[in-house]
Amino acid sequence: MPRRVIDGDALWTSTKLEQVSAKYRGEYAWILPLAQVNGCFECTPKLVWRTCYTGVRDDWSSTDVAAMLDEFEKAKMLFRWVVDGKTYGFFIGSQKVHRLPYPSDRMKYAAPWNTGMLPEVELAQYLGFSVERVREEYGDLLSTYSRLTLDLLSTKSSTGNGNGSGVGVESGVGNGYEKGNENGNGNGAGAASEGGNSVHRASALTVLGRVLHCGIADAQLGWLQAA
Repeated sequence: MPRRVIDGDALWTSTKLEQVSAKYRGEYAWILPLAQVNGCFECTPKLVWRTCYTGVRDDWSSTDVAAMLDEFEKAKMLFRWVVDGKTYGFFIGSQKVHRLPYPSDRMKYAAPWNTGMLPEVELAQYLGFSVERVREEYGDLLSTYSRLTLDLLSTKSSTGNGNGSGVGVESGVGNGYEKGNENGNGNGAGAASEGGNSVHRASALTVLGRVLHCGIADAQLGWLQAA
């Protein structure tokens, strides 16, 4: 479990914390280190009680912890949701700058904590925000963008093939012997992508025209005039 640095000024002046019963206010800082590198953690009362209280706080029961979590949730300080029968929690405010490791640093940790887990629609409903605002404020912490985060942080390179086509222009003049001028120019562009983030361009010089011009008629006419 990662270490956490608590923002004292924000904690001591929190208007949300004022809405929580005085009995539970001090517990917020006590359980805050539960948050993993993406801000999320397993949040069943028994698990929180066993992790944070059975060691040195034996005056607390799992029932006390359940009541405390409910108060934090009611005060919009703790968002909870269920995935595959497991209850997860996220401390609102953890998404602010410098409160969690950068996405590139999260990749060093084990799944599922190394990518976003928050369900954007449920979070928007809980906060009373629009989905667009939640996307803007929570970004890569959302489960919607967990795959995108991995793609952006991946160091794997991608390659693609480009196809080009061109048109050649050709001309020739016969002057008693074979003579031909030929010019063919062409260019084309092709695109290929992998993971939606690579574009490859190709150019080609194509269609070199070969022109054979026969000047037999002009040669004969020139011979007659010279005679």
